[in-house]
Amino acid sequence: MNPFIPFQPAFGANFLNREAEQREILDRLGMGVSSALVGNPHIGKTSLLRKLADTKSWAVYGLDPSQYTVVELNFELFTSEKTPDDFWQQICRRAALASPQSAAPLQPFTVQGKKRIDLGFLNEAFVKIGTQGQRVVVLIDEFDKFLNLPNFATLDFVNPLRAIASVSTGLVLVTTSRLSIAELQGEINKLKQDSQGSPLNFLQPVSLQGFADKDIQQWMSPHLPVEGIAEARLLAGRHPLLLQLAGKLLWSEKETNSIPRWDAHRDKFVANLDAHFRDLWRYLDARAQFALVLMVLRDLEGQLSGKSFNVEKVSQDLQWFTAEVKRLGERAVLEKNAQGEWVIGSLGLRLWLIENKIAAAVGTPLDVPQWLHHKEFKLGGLITNEEIAAIQGFVQAIPTDFISLAKKALLPKDLQ
Repeated sequence: MNPFIPFQPAFGANFLNREAEQREILDRLGMGVSSALVGNPHIGKTSLLRKLADTKSWAVYGLDPSQYTVVELNFELFTSEKTPDDFWQQICRRAALASPQSAAPLQPFTVQGKKRIDLGFLNEAFVKIGTQGQRVVVLIDEFDKFLNLPNFATLDFVNPLRAIASVSTGLVLVTTSRLSIAELQGEINKLKQDSQGSPLNFLQPVSLQGFADKDIQQWMSPHLPVEGIAEARLLAGRHPLLLQLAGKLLWSEKETNSIPRWDAHRDKFVANLDAHFRDLWRYLDARAQFALVLMVLRDLEGQLSGKSFNVEKVSQDLQWFTAEVKRLGERAVLEKNAQGEWVIGSLGLRLWLIENKIAAAVGTPLDVPQWLHHKEFKLGGLITNEEIAAIQGFVQAIPTDFISLAKKALLPKDLQ
């Protein structure tokens, strides 16, 4: 049986070492501090959340499992008619069923129906649980999906959530989200014009990154030879999902052919990940997209379909996107090479960007000032007038073929 299972949460031997992240979250949990797992699609957030649900391992981190009651929720399973009362009732019912210590304080809030929950009394219940030396730990997967639910995308939900989790010592949250805490707070601030606070500042972020090379080697070596692991690493970089898919294809190649062709599955690898890469691209802002395009053009080393561009200038231009490059590194889209430079670690992602965002742009010139004007106007002011003036300055030094490629690759048709 193929040991690599992409597009599914990782369990058992397929769960790679997330020791540092587990320790950070559980150290906070012991102090009553809530955490937010943040990361790009399929980086392993749900896998780690499911791992945390197993309280038997908590003793290793100095916690007494008998003092904690774990409740699991997933906002993807909440339908549009659900309300915050349903949310709190689910937490209280599950906690009361799982823990005798939590049952008595939470019993009044477990009744199903349309009865409104008194949040003040609910807070007192969690305070009582805390004074008894107990905590209810709520693991919420896909937390950012609450923004899509009409009864939850409101300050009437997020403000009490913050208040109860912050004030009572009996409730702690661990959430997962594709959006960072700052991005979530930006969306929340749109709910009410005069709300410029930080309703989610009680959630301390933990960013999930790619796997370390030593962990990849240890995980794959029972199933693939050195050459197969090297090809998987080349295709996938350090990204968990990409490594799972590469491992699946290469394990099948090893089982099928006595002399494996390790490089025979690159097209299939990219094709199988098209939806994932499109999802990733959609979650990147325009400046991050532009930085990725610059990196691919740099990696092409000056040539694409007979067109040439100045590789040295591309590297210099990346300095304009330092913050975006850093965030892409924190989100495991980029990784550092042996020289300490940020690079696209996955050959699969590079090939997808070339095919879908660059190749179609060859030979299509665009007017630079007009493009910059529309970019600012249509993308909500992502580039300021000062930045436009500075960009126009260095654009003059970049060969026309290169800047046309970069511009065309960045902007989808509806934004051109």
